[in-house]
Amino acid sequence: MGLPQRIDDETGPVGAPSQLADEAEVPQWFAEIVAYFSALPLLVSFIIGLIGFSTLACCLFGILFTII
Repeated sequence: MGLPQRIDDETGPVGAPSQLADEAEVPQWFAEIVAYFSALPLLVSFIIGLIGFSTLACCLFGILFTII
């Protein structure tokens, strides 16, 4: 008998909405805001990592120079 076919002649799972791409479109400004806020935790983690690394480097150099 075979697999059931879509009525609208599009490929994809049976029952999937044919206008899914049209329904998922969002305004450009909204997409930019979402992209900015999704990249924000990475930026904050990078800055905190830089601060931690520089603090650790200063402590290690301080210990090294007191030994010498």
